[in-house]
Amino acid sequence: MGYGLAIFLLFLIILFLGLAYLYREFFLKLLILSILIFLYYKFEERIFILNAVPDALNVNYISYREEESSGFGGSGSEAGIRVYPLSEKISKKIIASDITFFNNLPIKTNPSNGERIYLKWLKTPINQVNIGKIRKLEV
Repeated sequence: MGYGLAIFLLFLIILFLGLAYLYREFFLKLLILSILIFLYYKFEERIFILNAVPDALNVNYISYREEESSGFGGSGSEAGIRVYPLSEKISKKIIASDITFFNNLPIKTNPSNGERIYLKWLKTPINQVNIGKIRKLEV
């Protein structure tokens, strides 16, 4: 059965390459269109992800992003992390004013439906033990 599947896949590859050769103009246009759609999708995805960040943080790009989703629709679950770089000026403002920096931010709403993007900012409990673990990860 393994050889039969390999022969079938080889047949499909040869068929695809033959059709691509015969209709190379069509396949070239299809390839260009596919690349343009992919680039547009990535551009819109970037805008969507950066839209979740408050404007006052002056974030222009994503340093690191790892996300995973399972399921479909409203019952699907998503988990992940996004890391955004902050300028030194903004970092100092946050350190100086603590959580009040975030609580004093102007309300940001979703342009499509008018809902607030973030509601309330809460402190993350960090103790000395966790700080030590974080510093070890940074090295």
